[in-house]
Amino acid sequence: MKEKLSTFVQSLRPLPVKCFKKTFTVLALTIAMATGNLSASTPFHLPHSDTTSNLFGLPLDKKQYQRFKQIVRNIKSYDADVKMLSQKFSTPGYHTALHGGRVHSTFSSLGYALNLLNTNETTDRSRAIEIIDKVVSLQDTNHNSKTFGLWSWYLEEPLPAMQPPDENWADFCGKRLIEIVALHRSRLPETLMQRIDSSIIYAAREIRKRNVSPSYTNIAIMGTFVTIMAGQLYHDPGMEAYGLARLNRFYEYTKLQGGFTEYNSPTYTKVAVEDLQRLLRYVRDVRACQQARELYNRAWKDIALHYHVSSEQWSGPHSRCYATLLPNDMGLFIKNATVSPDRREITLDDYMYCSMVPDSIKHYLLNTETRTVIDSFKRSAPTLVGT
Repeated sequence: MKEKLSTFVQSLRPLPVKCFKKTFTVLALTIAMATGNLSASTPFHLPHSDTTSNLFGLPLDKKQYQRFKQIVRNIKSYDADVKMLSQKFSTPGYHTALHGGRVHSTFSSLGYALNLLNTNETTDRSRAIEIIDKVVSLQDTNHNSKTFGLWSWYLEEPLPAMQPPDENWADFCGKRLIEIVALHRSRLPETLMQRIDSSIIYAAREIRKRNVSPSYTNIAIMGTFVTIMAGQLYHDPGMEAYGLARLNRFYEYTKLQGGFTEYNSPTYTKVAVEDLQRLLRYVRDVRACQQARELYNRAWKDIALHYHVSSEQWSGPHSRCYATLLPNDMGLFIKNATVSPDRREITLDDYMYCSMVPDSIKHYLLNTETRTVIDSFKRSAPTLVGT
């Protein structure tokens, strides 16, 4: 046993000093499992996150943290009658038959609940619990149903009414619930936690059954995170092994293609960056983290080569793009990733995912000069040149 534990400790990847406390906790739990002191049926508890630090261990100062809490408190669209976030209806043109008005989004509501918990305030916690309880109840839990493990987009349009239901919603809602469990399990009622645990497991099973191709970039990454974490959290070696194999398949496929199939997409490259950060933050497998880091760097290189700093626009062609001009929050996301934490303009996303551009490519995002980019995408050695 001592030799095995020594090998395990040596295999741990280097981490910032500020991550030591968290690493020690995970190590202690791993040792407990190895020695039989932790029941195999006991969920794997990640340590409660310091609510003033983000993925890379970079702390928000007091002023920034107060700003974050103010942003959360300024969200006025909570509908106490249905315990969900209300928003103006929007659609990319598929999956829904709705045409307008206001709706209550399952995914947005879970994001709001997570941010409420991140304020670490008792009143916000109570509201978050109400929201999570409501959204979990909207999942299809019928094992014989074709939509088992899924949620609908909106409360106003149940799964049978969608045209057709969006299978990606197991991935989207599943990752939000995993973050809630990873960061705040000890602060939630046990009865609710049991329902959340089941909900995550159901979502992971749906994702595994669907088994999307690595060409579906953002969902390939997102579903990988959900399945690996479901395996870690609930001691399911089969599910974790599936997720790790899926990551390896995506990694090798992306290397072969020379980049993401959803290439240079303003919408989905950002999603890829955030979900790769989730993998880096929570997944404990060393090889998986190494692969996720390379993919993360690849995503930022795509952004850096195609982003024009002076105009704050992202040059095409894009594989999937929903607007001609970038929204303002995208420019802020990129700008924040190039500056030190104390100079960031805090947003809800930036609080959880304080993205950092790799040093090797940061100069592209600090250079305001015009450049020409030749980008080839094919089944051979990658070619990506910036001049």
